[in-house]
Amino acid sequence: MILDSGVSYALIPTEDFNKLSEILSKNYGVTCQKGERQESGSQVNSSDCKCKDYSSLPSLKLTVMANKEDKKGKALAMPRETYMKDKGNGACKLMLNPSDMQIGAHYGETQWVMGDQFMQAFYTIYDHEKRRVGIVPSSNTFDSQGSTASQTSDKKLLS
Repeated sequence: MILDSGVSYALIPTEDFNKLSEILSKNYGVTCQKGERQESGSQVNSSDCKCKDYSSLPSLKLTVMANKEDKKGKALAMPRETYMKDKGNGACKLMLNPSDMQIGAHYGETQWVMGDQFMQAFYTIYDHEKRRVGIVPSSNTFDSQGSTASQTSDKKLLS
């Protein structure tokens, strides 16, 4: 996994994207239109989707390996708000984009590139000296994203 604070979405290998799309469709009634490929040809824009029941979407469970010798890994759960944006009225946007970009030190190696949407749910601690990154779940509950209460309090602050 690569962490990139310069992007607001995630890039995942096309094969993983296709498997995830199939699971979301079959198990949760999410149907997505494939995003359009950008001019560079290696990246696809976010997919517009229809969510049967946004609140039923689960957290995505990931296992992150420290290195190639790591056999156990660290389990992380991405809340639905970090991979699917609720646009209301059954509309949603999948924030995981398929990409066949060659990323990594070895030819043929594929990586998940996680952007800001991932880092909203996790603290990332960078240890440059030992060339490692710590990832810890944050206390962000996502309760205020798009809620009427949040919008009302924001208006009070602005008036």
